[in-house]
Order: sequence, then C-alpha cells, then structure tokens
Amino acid sequence: MPQVLFWNVERLGMGTDPRIKEMVSWVVDYAIENFSVSDIYLCEVTSDFELLLPSLSHIPRGYQKEGFVQKISSRTTSAQLGYSHISTTEHPPADPAKITLKSHSQVFGMLPGQFGHMVNPIRHLVRHGKNIYVLHANSGKGGGAPYQIIRAWVQIYYDTFSSFPVLFGDLNCEPEVLEQTRKNYIKILNAAFNSNSNIPRVNASLKQWSIAAAIEALEDMIILADSPTFKVNPLYKGIDSTRKTYDYVVTVKNNNVYVETFDYRRQFGYREEFTTKVFGGYLVGGTGCPSDHLPIYVSWGD
Repeated sequence: MPQVLFWNVERLGMGTDPRIKEMVSWVVDYAIENFSVSDIYLCEVTSDFELLLPSLSHIPRGYQKEGFVQKISSRTTSAQLGYSHISTTEHPPADPAKITLKSHSQVFGMLPGQFGHMVNPIRHLVRHGKNIYVLHANSGKGGGAPYQIIRAWVQIYYDTFSSFPVLFGDLNCEPEVLEQTRKNYIKILNAAFNSNSNIPRVNASLKQWSIAAAIEALEDMIILADSPTFKVNPLYKGIDSTRKTYDYVVTVKNNNVYVETFDYRRQFGYREEFTTKVFGGYLVGGTGCPSDHLPIYVSWGD
C-alpha cells in the first residue's frame, strides 16, 4: 500500500532558524523510518534548503544530499510560497510537475458570479506520477479556498486522464465547508443545464458539455479527513488546542484511500526544543512547534 506524507512547513527556507529546521528533520525522518513513506510533499516553502535525514543516508550524495529540498513550484506572483518533494528511493519513477489551474469559465462553462463569488487568484498545484495531486489552496477571509478546490478537482478529473485521482494538501477550509460548496455547485450546475438545453449530452454544445462533465466529477467526489491539523500548539500537560482541519484528501468514490493526522507532538512533544522560548517568543508563530500545521499520512490501495 503506497503511503506518502504531506506537511505545510510554514515558510521554511534557507533563512529559517536552524533549530526549526532541525525539528522538521526529526519529524520527517521519524515518518520515513517508522511508517515507510515513499514520498514527502511539503508546501509553504520559501527557498531551497537542506534537511539532515539519517534514514536516507544510503542514497548517494550525487543524487540527493540527505534530504535536500528544492522549491519546485510557485504562484503567478513572486510572493507565492512553493512546493517541495523528497523521495525516499534512489531512483523515483518521476519528478513532480507544475499544473496551472484553468479559469472558472474554462472549467465550468459559467462565470464565477453565477455561483455567488468573485474570481479567486490562480494558484498552481503539483502533479506527481499518474494520480497524485498536491494543492495549497488560497487562504483569507474571502472564501476562495473551497471554490478553488472544486475548480481544481473538476480539471483534474477530466483533463489529466487519471482513473483514480488523489488530491491532498493544505486546503485552507474545513471539510464541512467544502462539502457544502460541492453540493451548491451541483445544484447550480444542474439548474443551468436543465434551463439551457434538454438535448442529450452527446449532442450538447461545448458549454453544456462542460456543465454536465462538472456535475459528473462533483458527484463522484468524496472528502476524507482525520483529526484537526491547524493552529497547532505544544501539548502542555496533554492539552491539545489544535482547532481546525485544513489538511485532508479529496478523491473519487471506492478508491480505498486513507488519511491519518501525524501528531508528532506525541513523539517529541515534551522535548525541551518544542516548548522553550527563543528570542523572547516561541519558535514559530507563538506556538513553540516547527509549523502551525500537523502533517498527514495518505495511503491507498489494497
């Protein structure tokens, strides 16, 4: 059963405090050593950097420098945070590739205003191999994340010719919000299709075909989530204040996909490095943890 790790590492890069990079290395290396993950996907990477991963020391340095992490994708603006990938095998079958999302009108044949929202910024996602897709959705109070995920999903479902796509990442909205958005889209798309034409899909216009195809993709979509992953704090006296589930999986029905939150604090939570103050404040974002997100494991197959 293939298993991968995804983690939003909260603006990790060459200039990050070495103590934070060391903690990230502990967590990633623990996952490799104890859970046999084949690939690690990181988002919110600001620049190239290096992790010390003893479990990958068998890989020749000419191929991979013990966890060297390279920023592989960015948004259309220079401020965008990137994705990175670490393979735990000496000769991975393929490198991740950047995919640009199409416009809302291209995907659905309808303007976003017809769904009650404005155009949200275009952000890239990453495709790896035949069916793995990683997305760091837009954040903010404008509510753009669920619309962007829906748009990405429909594009993935039809444009990449993958039978069983698996999309995961920091999706920046709760699963319940995404599910309600999915239902709303299906309702609006059905109404638009029925009002514009009742002719069979095979004879429909391109716009009608886009609408019908989007309905099919959204009806086949399911959301898989485990425990909360965002707003992470140290486990002081065993108390967990993690509040939101932003990191999870979108896939098709009957795909045998599983997701599990990796709460590394239960392995490292009482180490001094995860609880002490540095520079007059906690290490990252006032939390004392190397990131404000917890990683997730994603596995699929029999």
